[in-house]
Amino acid sequence: MLMALAVVIFGMGSGRESGIQPADKFLIPDLTPSRLLFFGDIMLGRNVEVMTEKNGQDWLFEKLDSLLLPETFIVANLEGPIVTDHTPTPTGSFSFSFLDTSAELLARHNFDAVSLANNHTLNQGDDGFVETQKHLANAGVEYVGHPIEMGEEYVLSTVVNEQPLTIAGFNMTFAYNDPNAAVATIASLTEKSEAPIIVVMHWGEEYQPHSNKTQQDLAHRLIDAGANLIIGAHPHVVQEVESYNGKLIFYSLGNFIFDQYFSVETQQGLAVGIDLTADGLMTATLYPLESVKSQPALMTEPDRSAFLSAIASRSSADLAEALRQGEISF
Repeated sequence: MLMALAVVIFGMGSGRESGIQPADKFLIPDLTPSRLLFFGDIMLGRNVEVMTEKNGQDWLFEKLDSLLLPETFIVANLEGPIVTDHTPTPTGSFSFSFLDTSAELLARHNFDAVSLANNHTLNQGDDGFVETQKHLANAGVEYVGHPIEMGEEYVLSTVVNEQPLTIAGFNMTFAYNDPNAAVATIASLTEKSEAPIIVVMHWGEEYQPHSNKTQQDLAHRLIDAGANLIIGAHPHVVQEVESYNGKLIFYSLGNFIFDQYFSVETQQGLAVGIDLTADGLMTATLYPLESVKSQPALMTEPDRSAFLSAIASRSSADLAEALRQGEISF
């Protein structure tokens, strides 16, 4: 895994205005490694834990070896605490607890960083949050964000393939971070460094395929403050993609590993690969995912094309063709 990285899950800002255009070719399922790879929500309790008791924890990632490459910097939203004093989470409960082997599991499958800025990482209290940080650190997995607190100690700055990078994470659900402070943080980071800023947001309404005005307004403010790319989570379904001032907003990547088996949409997700260039340009490659009993796999045809077309139909009109192709240059 690449271990040098600055992560504040927000957006990447190069200070350069560039238009968003369809890529020349469609790389999926060519699976050319991306320097960065983002996933949605990971929840390792409840029925997910039941499935791993039967099949082993590594079973969760068996079908994604072609994506989870050591040369790629991989980031996801970790929806709960990792604790040694673990009690399995009952079906129907929303107070999560993950096995203390979970951090090592993520490290084995080349995850480099997770966002802790969500409404579940305090499910086992402040002590559980601190213990989660320790387990992740011991496994060599970086982390960003806090459900309530804010500060530069929750921002990750790093270098990926000689490219400086900053990643910040914010939570806007339930007991949440102050949105004005989030915008101020991005503005401050922009003033201090020319490194691109990626913002990972936890926000929105559950099970809604469209973002709401609160998400949209905050996303625009974050980009105006200097963010170059915004990656969203929490709604448990994939939401639209927007182009704003030459920057991309993925409002929600949906579930990655979860146990919400009650709909097709909650068992689908999106991974986004980001390739960076020295002059600040980026390419986003889309990897549609579908899960069976919490085990994700790359979506196959014709479902993949239908899935991408559905995203395109509710996204920015100027992105429609690129989204159908599965690759956007910006």
